[in-house]
Amino acid sequence: MNKKNNVAMIKELGCKIRTLFRDKFDGLMPEGVTRVEGRFLGYIYEHQEEGVISTDLVNAFQLKKSTVSETLSSLERKGFIVFKRSQDDARKKIICLAEKGIKHERAAAPIIAEFDAILENALSEEEKAQFEVIFEKLCAAIQEKIDE
Repeated sequence: MNKKNNVAMIKELGCKIRTLFRDKFDGLMPEGVTRVEGRFLGYIYEHQEEGVISTDLVNAFQLKKSTVSETLSSLERKGFIVFKRSQDDARKKIICLAEKGIKHERAAAPIIAEFDAILENALSEEEKAQFEVIFEKLCAAIQEKIDE
């Protein structure tokens, strides 16, 4: 039997994680947003103190500017986000969660925590530490190649 390469193993893990979430948790999530919109809301919620702008979402999710723009427009139309001018630079629009977006994230948080606990509980403390080291090492190696 041939050993799987690292890329194949990472793809398989990602696929299994997405399948688990879709099959067991997707139906528990608050309604009204697509998966991508939900991921954006989560990112904005987690980084709101830093002042999220659309470029942050382009970089974080590796999406085209047009895709991010369309998704943000949809979230704004649905009342989940609002745009505010940056105090530092009037050209920048800071993306803020509206009350509806905050409520969504508060409702989603325990579901995400339960999902995360499944992954967290699959590893011993030693394995978690090893995983973190390996994860950081792979990310650094990949970033180094990107920056070349």
